[in-house]
Order: sequence, then structure tokens, then C-alpha cells
Amino acid sequence: MKIGTMITLQRYEERSDTTLKYNSKIIEKSEDYFFITLPIEEKTNKTTILPNGSKLLVTFLKKDSTGNHDIFQFKTKILKKKNLELPVLVIASPKEDDIKRIQRRQFVRVKTTLDLAIHHQKGEVSPFTTVTTDISAGGLAMIVPQGVTLILDEAVSIWLVLLKNEKNIEYMNFEGKIVRIPKPEDPIQIGSVKFNDLSMKQEQQLTQYCFHVQRQRIREKKL
Repeated sequence: MKIGTMITLQRYEERSDTTLKYNSKIIEKSEDYFFITLPIEEKTNKTTILPNGSKLLVTFLKKDSTGNHDIFQFKTKILKKKNLELPVLVIASPKEDDIKRIQRRQFVRVKTTLDLAIHHQKGEVSPFTTVTTDISAGGLAMIVPQGVTLILDEAVSIWLVLLKNEKNIEYMNFEGKIVRIPKPEDPIQIGSVKFNDLSMKQEQQLTQYCFHVQRQRIREKKL
């Protein structure tokens, strides 16, 4: 792992099912340790100092010889807090055999607002446009416009505008199904779509976008 690698931290406890996710970056390393920026909790977008001894599942993206990105994970723990040019946390670096390649690209999920259009393949619901509330390479959550009724497990076609900046816009189209419909009493009507049979290129595009958003937010925290 190189200095500058963006990582996602998933905190876990042996006797608890509770997991929290944080974004961070490796800013220095030695033979046995990684020095990482103070984690930013995904849900609150707030900087967090995790206590010494916290057990972590670390996820990161790595480019292979063909230029594609794969996701890898390893387990570690926080050893101590340290001051370099800025406060950092020190974690134990893994042995090569302890780093596992994973296929679950939908793991990396970020809150973001992207334009999209939904077409129900059976035509029972009129096409509509809306925006996402979060996205991963496995699916997305979206605001359901007033007057639109989603059908659970209904097959849909999705048109998505993947916007990194004003000069970097990608238009994507893929298939999926409705896996969550909002309740009438929900103050904000949120529905969820699971993607079906994405191509490798589409998975790469979405995964890279999610890491791009994470990098942006870490930079913003430093300003």
C-alpha cells in the first residue's frame, strides 16, 4: 500500500454486531505501521478519534496491471495517536498473506446527489426523474417524487449522470430492481434499487466514483 492510499475503516467489536464506517488516508508508513489521518465518520461526516485498541477492518482500492481496480481488505487495530505534521492514528500494517481480495464492490457507499431517470420495464409506472441520496456499485437510494408509487421487486432501467466535476461527466445505463419502497408516514420518501449484472467497466466506474467522493470530503475537512 502506497502513501496517499484512500481507505475505509469499519470498526467492529467481537461481542457486538454494531459496525461503523469511516474514511481516512495513509499519509506515512514504516515497516510495521501505517500512519493515517483522523477518520471521518460516514454518516455524520465528522472527524473522530477512535480509542487505542479499536479493531478495524480496512478496505482499499488497488489498480492491477491492466489498469482495473480491485478491492482488498485486512484486519488491524489502532495502536496509538501521534502527531506528525498533523494528528494521525497509528495502525499495525498487515502481512501480505493477511490482505484479502474481495468481490463485494457494493461495499463502498457514499452519500451523494446525482440526477437519474427510472423506467419500469413492465410499464406499470410512468418513467420519472429524481436524485440519489447515496450510491455504491451495488445499488442506490433515491428520493421518490410526490405522486410516484414504487412496486417492490419490479424490474427497472436506470439512466444515471455520474458527475465528478463540470468537465468530467459520465452517462450510465443499467438494469436493476426495486428493493425498498417508502412508507407513507416517512417524512422523506426514499426508495432503493439494487443493480443487476453490471459489467466490469460499470463496476469500476461506480467504485472509482465512490472513492473520488471520499477523497474530496477528506480534502474539504483539511481546508
